[in-house]
Amino acid sequence: MKYNKVTRRMFLQGTGSTLLSIPFLTSLVPREARGVETGPIKRYLSIMTNFNIGHNKAWFPTVNALPNRIPIPGNPNTAGYQRLTDFMQDGRTGLSRVITSAMNPFLNQMMLYKSLDHVSFGYHQWAHHLGASMMGLSASENGKVQTIDHFLAKNAKFDPSKRSAYHLGMGGGSVDMNALGQLVRRGSIAYNAWDAYRIIFNNGAYPESGGAPVANPRRDLLTRVLNDYRRVASGRQIGSTDRIILESVMDTMSDLQAGLTTSAIASCRHLGQDPTAANNKNEFLLDDALNYRNYITLIKAIFACDMTRVVTFHSDIANSYDNSGRATTDYHEGVTHAPYSQPVIDYMSSLYAKKMTTFIAPLLTELNSMIDPANGKSFLHNGLAQISMETIYTHRNVNQPTLTVGSFNDALPTGYMVDYGDRNRLFTFAGGTVNGATVDEPTDPLFSSDHPGIPYNRYLVTVLQAAGMVPADYERSDLNTDLLNRTDSAYGPQNNGITRVGGFGTTSMDEKLATDYHHAGRMSRYNFNYFKDPIPLPPRIG
Repeated sequence: MKYNKVTRRMFLQGTGSTLLSIPFLTSLVPREARGVETGPIKRYLSIMTNFNIGHNKAWFPTVNALPNRIPIPGNPNTAGYQRLTDFMQDGRTGLSRVITSAMNPFLNQMMLYKSLDHVSFGYHQWAHHLGASMMGLSASENGKVQTIDHFLAKNAKFDPSKRSAYHLGMGGGSVDMNALGQLVRRGSIAYNAWDAYRIIFNNGAYPESGGAPVANPRRDLLTRVLNDYRRVASGRQIGSTDRIILESVMDTMSDLQAGLTTSAIASCRHLGQDPTAANNKNEFLLDDALNYRNYITLIKAIFACDMTRVVTFHSDIANSYDNSGRATTDYHEGVTHAPYSQPVIDYMSSLYAKKMTTFIAPLLTELNSMIDPANGKSFLHNGLAQISMETIYTHRNVNQPTLTVGSFNDALPTGYMVDYGDRNRLFTFAGGTVNGATVDEPTDPLFSSDHPGIPYNRYLVTVLQAAGMVPADYERSDLNTDLLNRTDSAYGPQNNGITRVGGFGTTSMDEKLATDYHHAGRMSRYNFNYFKDPIPLPPRIG
């Protein structure tokens, strides 16, 4: 039940009664005046695969312009959007080659973003999808920047206990942050689900608890309202006629309260990992079904036991592992760095599709079945799961496909694909080499669907605000100072005269990489006057 912030006099007058003197009713005071009430817990889950796993076109149901348009302030183009369910009307089984039919149950909970570009660039940016490139920043700047997962975990608005984010998966299995607040990628303490479980749950000694009944919060609200009205009904200030009317209303509310049964909070159950030798290894393969099952059990337990509110999962392919049928046993050089061709794209896309089917969809199904009694909604609905990959193709940072499931309890719209690309422009900036390799933007027809979009960090701003943050929480005046007060048009005339960048994360990079990768040319595609702004979004459905 939802109560308007009205006075008790307005309520009773609506019943046809007139009162001369009405006492103060604490239950109808606006919630802002009573302090923050317990609400549903928001959780953040990021799932990423290192190396490029499939061309970005394989993520999208279409690369054509989308019919519905919304303006992008500061951009000459408009964004397009379309309902995800519309794409299923042509007889396809899954949304795209990567987003398989296993994800169909989540179509109305998903958002698929196209033409989000990373303006900072390095060789490998293992954390750049979370807002900070671990390579491509100077040492002094790298120490300043936190990725969004670490920021959320350590922010009291998101987690009052300010616990560390947990990082799980092959090679990056640390369950804590390092001194700089960055991901610990190599030489970490956990390489598989069993190792991580032993660390997080103290070798299984952490106590499990059953599902103790928790009162529905709306039932508690009605209890407070009824107590206030009983005081009014028993007072000397109310007439007999008005008392009869008020008691009739109270009877109706009591019946409603009786229908709000107690709920059981998700049980803290974590015993169930499989510590077999097959699982206890230091490599993680994309078709490793046992590891996947154990990670699903582990992530579910982490959230159910409220060990942290933020989990990131990174999986990789061992360099020696190759089932592509190519004449190589080196996946890194023989596949991900091979000259692009349709067979290579097909193979890499099939790997992520397999991950989507065997790991991501089953994990989301579990989170969707776990109910928060604070609002009767699932952990998935109240949280946000972000799914992406390191790069869209070798060492490229444009058009990062980003899939989200969940809405932070309706703080974000769901059910759409959105494309921010400017179809009047292509990536054609050319020139320069790194270690003898050309770093021109691709001109091959395979990449003709890529158009300059908007900075990826604007999506991160949107996530932060949906999580309950305000700019003062996350903006850093000591970042991106190289953009301020310039008049040389090195980053494009639209960026002359900027005195405040704001936003989340950095646009800057190491000078060596800035020279090699033509940083100014890349930066000139974007208007950083709007770097601080959320991305424009379609309307909520329903």
